[in-house]
Amino acid sequence: MLLSVAPDLTVVSANLGFNTAVVGNDFKLPVTWTVENQGNFAPPQNWSDSFYISSRNTYDGSAQLVGEVSRDDPLPLAIGGTYTSSTTLTIPNTALQGQQYLLVVTDPSNTINESNTANNTFPLPIALSQPSVDLAVSSASASSSNLVAGDGATVSVSWTVTNHGNDTAQATWSDGIYLSSETTYDTSALLLGSFAAPQTLAPGAGYSQTQTVTIPNTTLLGGNENILIVANDLGDQGENSTAGGTAAIGNINVSPAQNVDLEVVPGSVTAPASAAPGQSISLSWTVKNAGTAAAGAAWTDKVYASPTATYNSATATYLDGFPAPSTLAAGANYTQTQSVLLPGAAAGDSFILVRTNAAGDQAESDAANDANNVGASGAIALSSLPALAITSFMAPAHANLGDAVTLDWSVENTSSVATTASWSDDVYVSDNSTFDGTAQYLASFQAPLAGSLAGGASYNQSEQFTLPYTQTGSRYLFLVADAGGAQPVSNSGPIAASSQIALGAPDLTVTLDSPAAAALGQAFDLSWTVTNTSQVAANASWEDAVFISSSANFDPATATPLRLLVSGNTSYGNAEDPYGIVAPSSLAAGGSYTRAVGVVLPSMPAGNYYLFVVADRENEQGKTN
Repeated sequence: MLLSVAPDLTVVSANLGFNTAVVGNDFKLPVTWTVENQGNFAPPQNWSDSFYISSRNTYDGSAQLVGEVSRDDPLPLAIGGTYTSSTTLTIPNTALQGQQYLLVVTDPSNTINESNTANNTFPLPIALSQPSVDLAVSSASASSSNLVAGDGATVSVSWTVTNHGNDTAQATWSDGIYLSSETTYDTSALLLGSFAAPQTLAPGAGYSQTQTVTIPNTTLLGGNENILIVANDLGDQGENSTAGGTAAIGNINVSPAQNVDLEVVPGSVTAPASAAPGQSISLSWTVKNAGTAAAGAAWTDKVYASPTATYNSATATYLDGFPAPSTLAAGANYTQTQSVLLPGAAAGDSFILVRTNAAGDQAESDAANDANNVGASGAIALSSLPALAITSFMAPAHANLGDAVTLDWSVENTSSVATTASWSDDVYVSDNSTFDGTAQYLASFQAPLAGSLAGGASYNQSEQFTLPYTQTGSRYLFLVADAGGAQPVSNSGPIAASSQIALGAPDLTVTLDSPAAAALGQAFDLSWTVTNTSQVAANASWEDAVFISSSANFDPATATPLRLLVSGNTSYGNAEDPYGIVAPSSLAAGGSYTRAVGVVLPSMPAGNYYLFVVADRENEQGKTN
């Protein structure tokens, strides 16, 4: 097939309101541009025009995006048609400086298939510079030079920032408060808080802030620490000088919380003496501050299941975490009662462990030896687990892909322990006679349980499903009881049963009647016939689709689907999916059907292409080919 036309979007002109601009100062840069369709086809959809800053006059991946405008015109851009748009850009502080280019690029994401994309970019020279803004911290003070870390203690910090530059600072920025062992800011500083500054600051003007921050549990301890005030700490406001942007409040003494000692009171962790794996249980515990100073931070008590009464991160299983009160006076205690879900472990003894202040949010005087931060319950005797078995599984010996098949099976709880969960039984198909990871999933069915399955009880189930696309031949259907493992059981490995089945499939062939040439934008008629050349009926429902490709070999990853119009009609046959046309609900062995549609080709370069009709585009009907 020979194609001859396509759209060609071209930025034919563009203008800037200024040929110089400042970065990072909320500077408004007006831009106007005109796009023309110099091709021979109206694009079928809308696109976006974008704006970039680049050191190059051509668009590539190094360009920095500074704006985008979507074209949302309900009408296509006609052949030879133009549109002119305007917008205002703000150049961020991260943009390049000096002599650069503002690139106006139409459709940079190639939404439209064009005959030529080399003319999609229009470069505009522009000189970028930092504003004459110099934010300096002119004074700073703290309410105390003696700070306590990790105890919820706060300090009030005051500072003043002055703009020593000649331009008004107009961006939105923040000032950061840090704790550091250095008098100048670097990445080792610990952020205590970040606070928004006024949106504008005239030359010579200033502002003052007073904010309160909390000192976390930190290793920055001693008498020579510094509180740093960093104006514009994230660099959102462009500046031509940052020399005075940091002030240090020195000789800060940071000490850990003294004489705080959190412990899980021995013997206070209570849990049921027995439980079933996977069961929700209620437990309680008591935490005491055995120190002589109040604990003021906020911390979390974490709960674990463990095979031993001592905590070992390699063997303990985390269950849940619960926030503790934010303060605890010396000698005071609190008790928590919570519910946790036990893991689906094997029968035997298990312990519940509670670790208070597990993340170390509250500084403690005995932090090097936190053994008393862990408490253990008595041994919980976990009951035996249920055991499930598939006692029967019946499937047809023969079936064709696309057929509705009926399966019957029974599952029994062969133990004396009732189940506690609900689950689904899944169906798979495989070439192997034993179930493994190569089996193909087919369907899932909820087990008909009324709350639980008592020991010795069973259920029977009969379900019908349609065989999807899969390999044919002599294969095995598998039923896997509780394939998702929702119910903890004593069984090892999958609970599976198999039934051998011979799978057949129809063979659909397509003959196509198409023109040898067509022009974009003009509809043409296309018809094809699908024949079932096998001895097996095709009983599934499917849709046929038409594709175009530059390759003689069909590849769904590169071929382009075409919109279809019902022959003799001016509207799409399926408004929700105009790319497919429904086939008959069944096709007998040796039977055939014919479909006739209208096709409008999309925009693409002229050249030789191949039309493909794909019967059953989604593989709804299993086939031999």
